[in-house]
Amino acid sequence: MSNESAFPPPGTDNSQDLSLSDIASFAQRHAVRLLSLTLIGAAVGVAVSTAAPKQWQAKTVLQVGQITWGTNNITQVESPAYAIERMSMGTFRDDVLRKLNLPLERSQSHSTALLEDYLTLTQVRGTDLVAIQARGSSPEEARRFVETYQQHLIDVHKALQQPVVAQLQAQIAEYKQSLQQMQQHGTSIEAAMDKQINAVGAKATNDLLSGILVQSSLEASDKLRNQIHMLENDLTASRTFNTKPLAEGIQVSDRPVYPKKPIFGGWGALLGFLTGLSVSMLRDRRRSKTPPPGR
Repeated sequence: MSNESAFPPPGTDNSQDLSLSDIASFAQRHAVRLLSLTLIGAAVGVAVSTAAPKQWQAKTVLQVGQITWGTNNITQVESPAYAIERMSMGTFRDDVLRKLNLPLERSQSHSTALLEDYLTLTQVRGTDLVAIQARGSSPEEARRFVETYQQHLIDVHKALQQPVVAQLQAQIAEYKQSLQQMQQHGTSIEAAMDKQINAVGAKATNDLLSGILVQSSLEASDKLRNQIHMLENDLTASRTFNTKPLAEGIQVSDRPVYPKKPIFGGWGALLGFLTGLSVSMLRDRRRSKTPPPGR
């Protein structure tokens, strides 16, 4: 019986003549070892995934706030790209960590490191939507990470938006005051005209003058009413609003996203198979170098 290896060592004449029969012979000789180590590797991978710390994932999608005035004048509080850049800044991250009561240094807290490593900020393509995604060592922690990031951005955008909204509201109040004064002035003019008619008796002339004044006052009043209505309509919740989450709110994975048993088991099986393959090839190589008995 020949002791030649199915995989001849490099440098021999037949090292490039490996055939399917050689491979089949090799697999048949070492089938038990290859199968055993593959199964052991898979089992070890599954065991490691079971013992490893679990991670859950939470996600939210925000619509960036906007301010509307006029027919087609819509301005976002800031663009989604700037919102993402803002949340990526170290100062923003530090503010979030303080609100979470976590150390700023990742080396001092596993939660801080977890938040930094797996925080994902993206813009939903073709929209003004911003997605925030983070992992935590529990469903509650993952939700808390995303919720705090979300709320901090909402607070920052509110501070940016509020002065503009306050200015528009002040403009409405000013228009309403002007309208009230105009109405009071028109009433005073009509009373004065009636008094003059009773005193002088020039009714036709005074009626003409009164009509001109009243018409002018009505036109100015209508203009103010239209401006008030336009501004109040612009400040309705559907046209002017702060950054807000979509109706779905924060979504948390039902199961841990890491570690996943099939992935760990697959990698374990692969490593087990490669280990078995290496051991088998090494044994064949050593056997090929051992002279047969009697020589």
